[in-house]
Amino acid sequence: MTCTNLNGTNFGASGGIAKPGWSPIAPEAKYQVKLAITNQKWDIIRTNGESRHSALNDGCSVGMYPNDTAVLDMLFVVVCREEVETMLFYVREGQSKLITTTISSAVGSEGAAITETADCHKGD
Repeated sequence: MTCTNLNGTNFGASGGIAKPGWSPIAPEAKYQVKLAITNQKWDIIRTNGESRHSALNDGCSVGMYPNDTAVLDMLFVVVCREEVETMLFYVREGQSKLITTTISSAVGSEGAAITETADCHKGD
């Protein structure tokens, strides 16, 4: 799945590299999310520009929580050593979208972020 027009806000904790408090996240032209199952485990592979990350390769665990009432809505929770992220894929009025939340305790990036896409579609 490829998502574009990613916008959001970031909350930087004191001591982080950014000024503490809420600030907008610059829109990203292209943000690609690929869902995979490897060795019977969910994996989320994200590509942003030239950066590519696999949750499993980064030592994270990925859980998928389906929505029984809206079969096209899927919630993924990615748990890493210093970060927890939720990714909600959903369809409304025929449009696929993605909302993510991130909470991090990693040195230099302590804080939280919320992003939402305006457009997602299958493929590259």
